[in-house]
Amino acid sequence: MAKLEYGVVNRVLVVNELVPKTEEEKRNIGDFLLDMGDFKPIYEKKSRASALHGTRDSYDITNTSLIIFYNTISEIAPSDKEWYFDNVFGTNIIERYLPLKFNGKVDIEQFSYKTLYNEHTDEELLKIARTIEWYKQNYESALKPYKADLSFIKISGRQRKSFERITYFLNLYSNDEHEFKQLVNTLLKCYYDYDNMIKNNKSLNTYEEPDIQLKNNTDFEELHPEIIDLSQQEKDSRLVFQELSPLFSKQNPLEIIRQLDKGDGVLTDAIAKGFNVSVGELYPIMVKLVSNGDIFEHTPDKWKVLE
Repeated sequence: MAKLEYGVVNRVLVVNELVPKTEEEKRNIGDFLLDMGDFKPIYEKKSRASALHGTRDSYDITNTSLIIFYNTISEIAPSDKEWYFDNVFGTNIIERYLPLKFNGKVDIEQFSYKTLYNEHTDEELLKIARTIEWYKQNYESALKPYKADLSFIKISGRQRKSFERITYFLNLYSNDEHEFKQLVNTLLKCYYDYDNMIKNNKSLNTYEEPDIQLKNNTDFEELHPEIIDLSQQEKDSRLVFQELSPLFSKQNPLEIIRQLDKGDGVLTDAIAKGFNVSVGELYPIMVKLVSNGDIFEHTPDKWKVLE
């Protein structure tokens, strides 16, 4: 457990086949997964801090990603299936992590090649590092004016949030709307593929085409990502608020949130006060804002406008 928590010092923590050996380990790892998958900004350690290993009692995990790898069920022994993630942990943990099934192999040989580093290589690596750092701080401003409508997907709240976050970077990576649709479809297939693997306890046929339609599937609907013009977003949102409540007919909700935001987001209570309404009256408006992609939860209960 201490070794697992020590990995939190990294921005990306990758774990291969997380298998608790005892009930105590299962409880401890379960608590760890609950906290890490809760989108909280701070993780409080369960094990003691160590000055020798540079560990602390709490960590800022706002920008930390946790990735857990397993072989597909068809590639493990029948006796090991009871230790599979979905068999070991409860729904409260499973629904915090977006499951994806990938097919393919990693070319191990690429890691055995010797690379001669020189001044040119250093310059290229520096460009890459600077680009990554720029996108860390400014990726929202670089998003292209389209996004996928994921409202129909049967998925838990935290899984949906992870899925939507990935689509932001598919947006940045894609060259045009067509490629973006293909990438979102591929990601969705990976989600469906995993779900069916667990339900059927076997691997599904590999999807060869990048845009295969989900036909004759009673569990899921075919994906038709809706491309939304963000330039119309504020206008459309204003109409939505007028329909939901006359309280908002003369106020631009996004502008109010912008005015209240000092950089780290705005609390729900503060937004309600800004509109001079109760939190209960504000709730359906916030739900609609989130579903439209107008705002996002920057940190727990703090909201920002998605520019």
